[in-house]
Amino acid sequence: MSDALKYKISVMQAALEGKPIQVQAGGFGEWIDTKNPHWIWNSNNYRVKPEEVSFVIVRDNKTNGIYSFREDTWEAAPRLSCAYTEIKRVKVTL
Repeated sequence: MSDALKYKISVMQAALEGKPIQVQAGGFGEWIDTKNPHWIWNSNNYRVKPEEVSFVIVRDNKTNGIYSFREDTWEAAPRLSCAYTEIKRVKVTL
């Protein structure tokens, strides 16, 4: 089985699982969310919509260590050795 076919199957399987799908009409340009992809692979590109994840970056005031935690797991993250200073919150597309 070719890599291209494996990719197409993985995107279609993700759609069956309810994951958001995007289409790139004509095979170039902007990716657009689609609820009902037509799967016209010879003229369009399709992908699973990339996940956007937020991170909290902090500095441990005792050790000066820099740490990053996913924002959605920040409350469950192990506490640092003492007080910390939040440096920045960043969003990353995975």
